[in-house]
Order: sequence, then structure tokens, then C-alpha cells
Amino acid sequence: MGVGGIDVEAGCTEFSLEDAGVKRAALACAQRCIVVVDSTKLGMVALAQVCPIDRVDVLITDRAAPERDLSRLAAEHLEVVVV
Repeated sequence: MGVGGIDVEAGCTEFSLEDAGVKRAALACAQRCIVVVDSTKLGMVALAQVCPIDRVDVLITDRAAPERDLSRLAAEHLEVVVV
């Protein structure tokens, strides 16, 4: 899923309460959580939480992602894929 922001402390967040609710419902039925975001979303915290960071299994982002952010996310035991 795509999200408005992903942050170690805040988890995955969305700008719309409705979008966050739909994504929470989808996650309730999912075995794995794969988040796809461009590098501008790393460290970003939006209005509504979708899920905590420990619910994310894989994060896919682009090469412009700051190494500091990638390291912090990888330390949370999620797989980080840079494409």
C-alpha cells in the first residue's frame, strides 16, 4: 500500500481519515504489509495513523532516500528495498 508518510515513532500515516480507515480495514485481513513510498514520505507524519511501524513487513522506496532514514527503519526489523 502507499501511505502519506512513514516514521519510526508514528508508523504509517495518511492525510485523510477515510483513507486511513480503509487501509486499516485492509490490513486487518492481510498476512503481510508491504509499503511503497517515494523518499519524500520518509520521516513524514500525516494526520491519521494507519498502523504502527512493527506492522510493516517490507518497505519499498527510491534511491533518493536518506541513508539515515533507511537505517532507522531497517533497525525496526522490516525489510527495506531500494529501487
